[in-house]
Amino acid sequence: MLTLVTGATGAVGVPLVQALLERGDTVRVLVRPESDVDVLPDADIDILDGDITDREDVAEAVKGCERVFHLAGLFRDSTGNDAEFFDVNVGGTVNVLQAALDEKLKRVVYVSAASTIGEARGETGTEETEHRGYFLSAYERSKWESEQFVAEFVEKGVPVVTVNPSLVFGPGDSEHNGGRLTGLLNGVITASVDAPAAYIFVKDLIRGIIAADEKGRPGERYLLSGTNTTRIDFLRTAAAVAGVKPSLRVASSWQLKMFLWIEWFRGRFSKRAPALTRSAIETALHGASYDSSKAERELGVTFTPMEDGLDETIEWLYQEGRIELPDTVVPGEGRPALTATARSGGADDDDWEWVEAEVGEVVEEEEEEWEEVEVDDGEPLPKDDEEWEWEEVEEEEEDAGEEAPATASAEDDDEWEWVEVAEGEAPEDDDEWEWEEVDDEDAESNPGPEEIGQDGDNRR
Repeated sequence: MLTLVTGATGAVGVPLVQALLERGDTVRVLVRPESDVDVLPDADIDILDGDITDREDVAEAVKGCERVFHLAGLFRDSTGNDAEFFDVNVGGTVNVLQAALDEKLKRVVYVSAASTIGEARGETGTEETEHRGYFLSAYERSKWESEQFVAEFVEKGVPVVTVNPSLVFGPGDSEHNGGRLTGLLNGVITASVDAPAAYIFVKDLIRGIIAADEKGRPGERYLLSGTNTTRIDFLRTAAAVAGVKPSLRVASSWQLKMFLWIEWFRGRFSKRAPALTRSAIETALHGASYDSSKAERELGVTFTPMEDGLDETIEWLYQEGRIELPDTVVPGEGRPALTATARSGGADDDDWEWVEAEVGEVVEEEEEEWEEVEVDDGEPLPKDDEEWEWEEVEEEEEDAGEEAPATASAEDDDEWEWVEVAEGEAPEDDDEWEWEEVDDEDAESNPGPEEIGQDGDNRR
C-alpha cells in the first residue's frame, strides 16, 4: 500500500512516517528542496522534491498512491503577509484534494487544527459547536477555509476524514511547545498567560491520525485533545515534572503590549521572525478547551496523562542537550513523585509542594537524608519557608522523647529548623514548636524559572 505524507519532516510528520512504516505501508513523502530529510526514519522512503502550492508537483506525488495524509501547512506568520497562509494552507489543501479526486484515492486524512471549531470564550468546543463568527488569526481562518473545501470535495466523492488537534507537545519538537519548555527550564521564560489551553501529547496524536484512517467516517472531523488546563499551569506542571521550582508570573496586558512593541521594533531592523504577534496574543488570551469524547467513542483513542507526556518530552530535551537540570534530577532516574497539587501548579509558590514522606522514610537517591515536611497553617513560620521546611530524616525514627534544646535566634536560617517540643505528651495538633540547630548539610531549595505564548513554527 503506497501512502503519501505531506509535511513529513515536521514534529508530527516524522513520527507519523515511522508509524506508517511500522504498519507496513510503503511511504512516499513530498518535501520542499530545502527540507531536512535526515530527520526522517532510516528506511526505504520515496522522497519527492516539490511544493504543496504547485498543483503539478502534488499531482505527481499522488500518482499511484492509495491514501494521503496531508499535514503540510504554514503555522506562524514569518513574513507579515497573511496571503501566504491562504496560498499554503488553503491552496495546498485544494491541490491535494483535487489530485485525490483525479486518482480516486481510497482515503485522505487531513490534519487541520482545533482552533477551527471557533468556540466562544469560556466555552468547551466540540465538533458540533457553532463557530463564533470571527477569527483570531489568519492561520485560524486559513485552516477553517480549508475545511470548507474539504466538505465540497467530500460531496464530490473524495473520502476525507479531518482531525483537529489542539496544542501539540512531545519528543521531536524543539520549536513550538518544545521551545517554550526549553525556555522555561533554562530560566529564560518567566511569565505566561493564565488562560485556558488544551494540549495533546504527540504520540496520542499519531495514534489518533492512524485511527482516523482506519476507523474514521468520511466527511467527519474528530477533535484530538488530551488535557484542558491553562498555559501557565502547563509550564508549572513541566517544571514540577523536571524537579525544579519555577519563578513564573502571570503576564499582564501591558507586559504583553510592551513585548509586542519590542518585537515589532526588532523586526524593522532584522530579518528575524517575531517571537510574538498580535494574533498570537489574542489567541492565547481568548483561551481554548475541547471535548474529545467523539474521537474516544468512534476511533477508540485514549490520551496519555499530561505529566507522563511531559516526562518523556523533558527527557528528550535533556538527552538532546537543550536543557539543564539539577544534578540530583535526571529524567527517568529517580525524579520525585508528584502530588496532584504539584502537578497542577497554582498562582503562587504557596500552591507547590513536595510529596510528603513518613518520618524515617528514605528519600530517593541523593536526597536520602533530607525531605520537606508540611507545616500547619496556624504556626509561626521561618522567613522564607511559607509552607515547608527541611527536616533531617533518619532511616529509623529518632527517639520521640528526646528533649529539644532551648530556643535561640539564628544568624543563618540554614542552621535552624522547627521541631516539636514535648510537654509531657506530644500535642495532637502539633501546635507547640521551637527552633533547633541542625547540620550545615541542609539541602537547598529547588531553583525555578517561563512564557508568553505563540503558535509554532513556520512550514512543516
